[in-house]
Amino acid sequence: MARKAPQSLYDYAQANNKLSYRIQNIEDDRIVATIVSLARDDNKNGQYYFPFLDNIVNGKLTTKAIDAVKMIRQNTSASL
Repeated sequence: MARKAPQSLYDYAQANNKLSYRIQNIEDDRIVATIVSLARDDNKNGQYYFPFLDNIVNGKLTTKAIDAVKMIRQNTSASL
């Protein structure tokens, strides 16, 4: 389900109910754990990382690296 419908898993992981708690306790599936981590992040912008999900799960990218590029882009756009 995580690969086919990451948005649904994300939504379920954000909730505060029994299903959400069960999903949050899944640790042996890296993609599920990553989506849960994004859903539970205080920044509330986890969906922003969905295009990079495979690279994040495989360790090729981090959310911090994506944020750094995002900040550079925003600063460049603001100065134009």
